[in-house]
Amino acid sequence: MRCVGMHVKAGRILVGAVEAATEPSLLARPVEGSAARFEFNPGLEDAPGLADLSQRFQQHMSTLDVACLGVVQTRSYGNWKYADAYTRVMALAAAMHAANELGLETVTYTTDSIAKTVGVPAAQLQTLGADRFGLQKAPTYWTTGLAEAFAAAAHALRLKGTA
Repeated sequence: MRCVGMHVKAGRILVGAVEAATEPSLLARPVEGSAARFEFNPGLEDAPGLADLSQRFQQHMSTLDVACLGVVQTRSYGNWKYADAYTRVMALAAAMHAANELGLETVTYTTDSIAKTVGVPAAQLQTLGADRFGLQKAPTYWTTGLAEAFAAAAHALRLKGTA
């Protein structure tokens, strides 16, 4: 079984899919080609932009053969500007719509619950080492949201009982 994790940061969707690792020291194994970052097309208005983002996300997800989507719940609520919250909610809506169209179970996880699985403090998920997934080098965007996405994927996989 494979699960994908998703983290929305600064209005961008970051995703990474994992499957069970045979090595007990690893959290999970990354699915090759699964790491990606999506953002709104700045040339489109809101409704067409939402549809475009959802379609691109759905196309990527359809190639991964995953069973579930684990979404990282934000830790930052206070002092949000409307524009920041709006962009996050729109990105979440686009991704969740795409996942629903693919029939994927979608669950939102708190950083506290993810942290218990990966062994990193909840406020420091971005410091999770890529080596915990057997990666020799951290992929692009690892420290800007992808680490959290992979952590959520590992957490979802663990909860499914396959990690």
